[in-house]
Amino acid sequence: MRNPLLSALSERQANFIVKLEAVMPTRHVTNRQINLEATKSDAIQIYGNLPGVEGIGIGNQSLRIYVRNSGVRDNFPQQFQGVPIDFIVTGDISTEW
Repeated sequence: MRNPLLSALSERQANFIVKLEAVMPTRHVTNRQINLEATKSDAIQIYGNLPGVEGIGIGNQSLRIYVRNSGVRDNFPQQFQGVPIDFIVTGDISTEW
């Protein structure tokens, strides 16, 4: 399938884009990934501001909750919305300007 944006480019630019697209890896987003993004958003709303929670991300088919110390994870279930939770102990994360 030809990229419809190519018609707005010069021939040189269009050829560059075609060559670039040929070597770029494609990323297919699955429904599972979309569901994990939604689950992550829900988890951030519920757990994101709790003491000891440093961040929330997505692992390999799981949520990742980054916690300050191992004792913090005792306050959480092992799953959230049917998705397993991996806990990663990070210590205190802070920013300095």
